[in-house]
Amino acid sequence: MRKQIVSLSIVTSLMLVGCSSDGYNAFPDQPHSVAEMVGKEQVVGWENYKDDSDGDKVPDYKDKCPNTPQGVEVDENGCVLDIDNDGIPDYKDKCPNTKPNMEVDKNGCYIDTDKDGVADYKDKCPDTPANIEVDNYGCAIDMDKDGVADYKDKCLSTPQGAEVDENGCALDSDKDGIPDGLDKCANTPKNAPIDKKGCALDSDNDGVIDLFDKCPDTLKELEVDVDGCPVDSDNDGVPNYKDKCPNTPSDVKVDFKGCPVIAEYRFHFNTNSFAIAPKYYKQIEKLVKVLQNNKDIKI
Repeated sequence: MRKQIVSLSIVTSLMLVGCSSDGYNAFPDQPHSVAEMVGKEQVVGWENYKDDSDGDKVPDYKDKCPNTPQGVEVDENGCVLDIDNDGIPDYKDKCPNTKPNMEVDKNGCYIDTDKDGVADYKDKCPDTPANIEVDNYGCAIDMDKDGVADYKDKCLSTPQGAEVDENGCALDSDKDGIPDGLDKCANTPKNAPIDKKGCALDSDNDGVIDLFDKCPDTLKELEVDVDGCPVDSDNDGVPNYKDKCPNTPSDVKVDFKGCPVIAEYRFHFNTNSFAIAPKYYKQIEKLVKVLQNNKDIKI
């Protein structure tokens, strides 16, 4: 009978380990009913189940982060909260709403290598110089859209489409006042009057610009020479469009129609001879040319 009583005491002691009088079960596999059977404050072998070394209100036996700083909000595991999951706890995180999987600095804020206020992940110009005003993409402001940032642009109002130099100033190869890129006539002669497209003026539209045109009022569609004057093929002083005798010899006097002036030719013969005296040869040659080139003239 004595041996049976001793055995029962040992079993009872083993069952009570881990249980307390307040019904708290330190070991989930122990039945609460056993704790209720005991009228003591604590169970032998588990005096420190309520200890909380870091004071975060999560008992040490459950605390997965046992050295949490005092006063920091923690989760049910005793670990500091990190709402945006960036690896920086909320109590240290100065940017608590960063996007997932983004690289952040020690303050929990997006990395911004060039310190322009635009995070690297959306910065299209990651090497902007310090203290330069940038747009939403982290690129230096370029108000006139000429490809030269305002901070080094010496010509801030360059017309759109104009070619510029390294200082942001419009190029003008022919120095006519119209920037390259907008100039439709890039090789305008110096000092030539131009239109708004940069082309030299040709007031009479004869193909010879005013700068070189010696006949600036030539009638429309007339053929002109290099000086912009109506062509005079036979050089008689009457332009082709007016010349009724276009092939007059250059040494023949003509009227306003470009035809030879009617003249009387007299040849004297020696007495009792049909031979023309040599002194009339040149005059005869001239007359022959006139007749050959102007078939309508009759003698």
